Amino acid sequence: MPEPQPNGGATSRLSGAPLDVIKLAAAVLMLGDHVNTALLNGGVPLLWRFGRIAFPLFCFVLACHLVRGADAPRYARGLLLIGIVTQPVFAAAFQVEFANVLFTLAAGAVLAAALLKQGGWRAHLALAAGTAVVFAWQARARTGVDFGLAGMLLPAALALVLTGARWHIVWAAVLLFCLNAWARRGPDETWIGGASLDALFAGLGGLAAIGLALLFRGKPRFLPRYALYMFYPGHLLALALLRAWSAGPAP
Repeated sequence: MPEPQPNGGATSRLSGAPLDVIKLAAAVLMLGDHVNTALLNGGVPLLWRFGRIAFPLFCFVLACHLVRGADAPRYARGLLLIGIVTQPVFAAAFQVEFANVLFTLAAGAVLAAALLKQGGWRAHLALAAGTAVVFAWQARARTGVDFGLAGMLLPAALALVLTGARWHIVWAAVLLFCLNAWARRGPDETWIGGASLDALFAGLGGLAAIGLALLFRGKPRFLPRYALYMFYPGHLLALALLRAWSAGPAP
């Protein structure tokens, strides 16, 4: 099997405004999900479902940049820098101890760049091994960062698909299932049913967002270059302040 070579053919139609549309859709969906989690105690299930679309879209954007030849170490350093600065606010907004999603994406950038250089059976073997770890030792595989090992591997699977290695779409689909497979669920929702529905929303919603973005082909980008780097910590700070205000003074 020939190794896929990074090229911009599969992503050229998303240059300019289309990629910004995808980023904007991901940001809006993420905001709804975070409001539901931080302020509404997860009380609006539909916001949770639509929120499942956001992270895969961010992974898709990352994969597009890497396939076009972005410098993965530089990309990862930028994500890590913002992630470190944002972490205290993230922890305050959600009352959690694991690292925010920028750490996940930074690791994903490095892994995707490495697997793009390997290609062929080596990439399949790496994704198979990673997926097996997620299923067999999910508690350890997910500890530490948002979306865990599955989130780190998804950009690689998407990047490989974008280079023309179509069979990697199987790994992308499995990883979509893994992203939320072990989320806390109500008594009326089974493990397999809830995770499958989450994956269905993520997959079909992501495809819908990409399809919408293609309507803007040929138009220039409209978001500032660092818009999401400002939006991510900014919206978390607002949520943390609103959460503290709604909680009232300590007794």
